[in-house]
Amino acid sequence: MNLKIKIISCLLSALSPIMMTAATTDSHYTPSPEVISSQKEFETDRFGIFIHWGIYSMFARGEWYLNYGPKADEYAKAAKGFYPADFDASAWVSAIKDSGARYICFTTRHHDGFSMFHTAESDYNIVDATPFKRDVLKELSDECRRQDVKLHLYYSHIDWTRDDYPWGRTGRTTGKDSLKADWPHYYAFMNRQLRELLTNYGPIRAVWFDGWWDHDEDKTPFDWELPE
Repeated sequence: MNLKIKIISCLLSALSPIMMTAATTDSHYTPSPEVISSQKEFETDRFGIFIHWGIYSMFARGEWYLNYGPKADEYAKAAKGFYPADFDASAWVSAIKDSGARYICFTTRHHDGFSMFHTAESDYNIVDATPFKRDVLKELSDECRRQDVKLHLYYSHIDWTRDDYPWGRTGRTTGKDSLKADWPHYYAFMNRQLRELLTNYGPIRAVWFDGWWDHDEDKTPFDWELPE
């Protein structure tokens, strides 16, 4: 096992109890027998691969690149050149499985607002906005099912491009209009996307939510409506 794999393995092992307790912190939530079984399976798996991938990859500056200078409309132009010609879901899943990993966590939508799956909620996605025109998540999901590798989905609560997402402490230089913030509208959009993800992509074992920290400095506590 090379050093990079060892580091990932250690990180995922350390995160396991954190991720598994996150779903049970709400006092009104009682996990079903199916959820408890899935949690135990996850703990046994221990080692997984987290794939951060999106149009930010084209800049080679990390997934937070949009936060550090470019305007959202300029950044979005990268989608027109996003063409991962060598993407091969079968080869990816095979390589991941051969490494000893038992699951994949895939970034479906990061803070830049670009959806790496085909969504009816926005044209800003890998099928409608790029010349690639392929739903990589669907291909990955189908291959995970064929090779018996569990699929987890990363999903950002934050969006640095949509005006309806209320300004937090990040993404303030992207050109968003803070006066157009509309949390109920954004929340409904987010839940419709989650319904798509949990309906159209086969069995999903876990969802990794990210972003509650974006409003941790608000003068008035921000209600993410997480229990629902």
